[in-house]
Amino acid sequence: MGLEFKNDVNPTSGTNGVMCPLVDFKIEESNCLENAMIVSGFMDEKTMIGKFKEKENWQEICKNCPNFSF
Repeated sequence: MGLEFKNDVNPTSGTNGVMCPLVDFKIEESNCLENAMIVSGFMDEKTMIGKFKEKENWQEICKNCPNFSF
């Protein structure tokens, strides 16, 4: 855990990035991969940016995302 700023999750513009149902906007592919790794149990949940965990069933939302590929 570290200091978290409001701008830790920056929306991408144009065709860059992937749509994330956890935050309802496009995010960088690296954020998507990190989230999938956490949900799959390969990384500790404590390292996940809080913005991605605001929805009640965030883990299921991530697992059901078309970009989730584990």
